[in-house]
Amino acid sequence: MSNLNSLRETLARKQAEVANLEQELRAAQAAQFTGLPAQLGLDSIDAVIKALAPHASPRLKGALAKAFGGKLPTPAVVEAPVESEPAPAAKGERRKRTTVTPELKDAIVQALQAGKTASAVAEECGVSPATVNNIKRAAGLTKKREEA
Repeated sequence: MSNLNSLRETLARKQAEVANLEQELRAAQAAQFTGLPAQLGLDSIDAVIKALAPHASPRLKGALAKAFGGKLPTPAVVEAPVESEPAPAAKGERRKRTTVTPELKDAIVQALQAGKTASAVAEECGVSPATVNNIKRAAGLTKKREEA
């Protein structure tokens, strides 16, 4: 019985330690977010969000547009340009093909195993959904159809 009590006491100490670490983490994140505008040469978190809005995913851009009354905000001028993906090709033009490296394949497989959809992974990794599905099939992540 004493062994069980000592285990309970140890568990309680560890849970208290985890709670303290979580509180420290939240405080460190808050401090980092508070200092972010100054690091970027902007005056507020709102300015950071406005500067990053054009680089967001289409889904997030839609949500931001709703939040800003129907259209994306004009980004604040940022001294150092943020690296982004190349602009999409104009209608009728072919975009440059993405080289599918083993590292990219691994990232795609990990994202699929994490539960992301093929279309979300394709957008995130800059490849077509067909490429994601081919990699998915090659990795054995698809179910075969049952024969009738």
